[in-house]
Amino acid sequence: MDGIKIKKADNAVTEVVGTIQLLMIAVGLFLVVYIIILSVTLSTPTPSISIIDMLDGNSIVLEYRGGKALDLDTQVIIIIGGNTKVITFGESDYLDSQSKEDGTWDMGERLV
Repeated sequence: MDGIKIKKADNAVTEVVGTIQLLMIAVGLFLVVYIIILSVTLSTPTPSISIIDMLDGNSIVLEYRGGKALDLDTQVIIIIGGNTKVITFGESDYLDSQSKEDGTWDMGERLV
């Protein structure tokens, strides 16, 4: 039995180490992409509304047509010919008492 040589096979170890390295690279890349996607903050869209304006004699009438209801502390800035006027709904007499009751400027209500 002196003529039999036992040969150690270490080819399988190389394949296992290579597989573990590829797995670690894949997991690392997945974590990087996951962190990048989760770190992006989504901003909430600004509320949009629809208002139409009209002239009624010497008065400007703004009628609320849709969108998110506006609180009475909302300010409207009107600029006509370089003259600026800031109107706060709740502090002015531009809204009638019925429009002020619910605390918001809502569909169909007018600012005169």
